[in-house]
Amino acid sequence: MKMSKIVLTVLSVVVVAAIAGCAQPAPPPSGQGYTPPPQPSPQPGSVVRVERGTISETVEARGRVVAVSEALLSFELEGVLTDVHVAPGDQVSAGDILAEIDIRDYEGRTAEQQIADAEYGVARGQLNLRIAEEEAAIADAGAALCQHDIEKAAARLSKAQFEYQLASYLEQPNKPPEDESDFTRSQRWALEFASLDYDKAVAACEAREAEVQYNAAVVSLRRQDLAHARELLTRVQERAAQAQLYAPFSGIIFSWDKRLGEKIEPYEPIGALADPSILRVEAWVSEDDIQQVSMGQSATVLLDVRPGQTYAGEVADVATDATVWQGKNVYLVDIEFTEPEEIPATIRMGADVLIQARSRVDVLLVPTAAIYSEDERTFVEVVRDGGRAKTEVWMGISDGTHTEILAGLQEGQEVVLP
Repeated sequence: MKMSKIVLTVLSVVVVAAIAGCAQPAPPPSGQGYTPPPQPSPQPGSVVRVERGTISETVEARGRVVAVSEALLSFELEGVLTDVHVAPGDQVSAGDILAEIDIRDYEGRTAEQQIADAEYGVARGQLNLRIAEEEAAIADAGAALCQHDIEKAAARLSKAQFEYQLASYLEQPNKPPEDESDFTRSQRWALEFASLDYDKAVAACEAREAEVQYNAAVVSLRRQDLAHARELLTRVQERAAQAQLYAPFSGIIFSWDKRLGEKIEPYEPIGALADPSILRVEAWVSEDDIQQVSMGQSATVLLDVRPGQTYAGEVADVATDATVWQGKNVYLVDIEFTEPEEIPATIRMGADVLIQARSRVDVLLVPTAAIYSEDERTFVEVVRDGGRAKTEVWMGISDGTHTEILAGLQEGQEVVLP
């Protein structure tokens, strides 16, 4: 009993002394301002030492996996869907026919009828050209013969002129025609007939030449007609080919939106094709973070289907124009996988992307959770004199977990986590 009273008495003295010490702190040394009492010491485990290290700023973004080779499928013409040869999930090869539409011209003719009419036009044009060429060949042959006739007529005319001149020479010169002998008169008539035959041959040859020129013009026109007919056939065939939709490359049909009998508008997307052998990620980066992203930066991709695994990538392209995604302005950033063969071939699956932006080496680092703001200034609490002291700091980059401290702290100091 006496021992218990002694213990209680000692404890009472200690408590009173402690209260007195708290109520009457020792005055500060001469020449210094008033210093408030330190705050209670932090609990064990809530103090972190300021250390140097390497930090990389990351940009977080949401995205999806897409194929490098990916295309929306559409017809270039208007028509009615008559045949569909594929379904979502089908593997196709480049050039495979995927679907067909029924196309009509303004006269209501089908593509097959248009091709048949155009082929008939080509056949008719070929026949007309062949006839014109045959007629031109006959005219050319006639023109060649008429040149021979002119040569013969010219020879006869030359002979008649010689004979008439000879007969006139044998008679008295300057003798009137009515006094000519019968021989000389006959030579003069022979000369007249020879001259007429020559003029007739020349006129006939000129007519032949005109016929040759006419037939040459007809042949030229027939050739133009045939060229136009063939051009029309080519256009009709190309238009008919556009009524069939072919796979532009090998891949998988991962969507199809139209049914048989539905009307198809020109360039209206009716399905999508993708090659899953080479994939990439389309990420949407906010306009606040896009300045930190550039081509060649490293990236880490976390796929929704494999949340526990990360994949390495690299920024391959950064859009220059913003787009709206979920009501916010974002920029599309393409991420290529460093090891694409390891990526599961699942197109359109969601993904989270961490892009490595700026990096700092051998800088002061503190946990981001230890930093707080007041009046647009940033502070941390440091351990000082057995308590806590509010200290202003200036920050650099942050990776979300740690933040670079540019000024306000020194290596080895201890900061308090909230």
